[in-house]
Amino acid sequence: MVDFFEDSKIEAGSGREDITRLCNKALKAEREVQEFEALLQESKARYRAVIDRELPEAMTEAGLEEFVTTDGYKVVVKDFTGGHISEKNKEPAFNWLRSNNHDDLIRHEIKVQMTPQQGNIAGAILDYLYREFEIMATDTQRVHPQTLSAFVREMIKAGTPVPEDIFGVFIGKVAKITKKD
Repeated sequence: MVDFFEDSKIEAGSGREDITRLCNKALKAEREVQEFEALLQESKARYRAVIDRELPEAMTEAGLEEFVTTDGYKVVVKDFTGGHISEKNKEPAFNWLRSNNHDDLIRHEIKVQMTPQQGNIAGAILDYLYREFEIMATDTQRVHPQTLSAFVREMIKAGTPVPEDIFGVFIGKVAKITKKD
């Protein structure tokens, strides 16, 4: 592992070489961060492939819903249904929810940037905040991912059609690995 703080102090009287060296050290560290972030993304994708596809397929082929490994890990495969609204599909998804009387899933999220001294006005509405205090706030609409997954699961269970493309519906199995007691 890289010691980012090793020789990072500029000593009195040091010159441009030290600054150049520290600049290069920072750039090297930045490249390492990018490499680690890419590795993390690849590792997450490999993990999801095993948990969401490979293990459930192997367990299904073996006719098992539960398995204990020789080193004491318990693997359980469960049904999983989930959904995700991408930014691209936000408008059609919200329109579908509204037109099918499910607009109660949509939540307004108001974010306000305030100093601690301004905390006593947090309950005021957006126009009032801007007009009276020149505080910029945003009003965004969203459906919480767990709420959406539960909704999709309920709709599918009830046999009610849901536009799978705009809700990014995923139906499958997922493996859960725990250490056996």
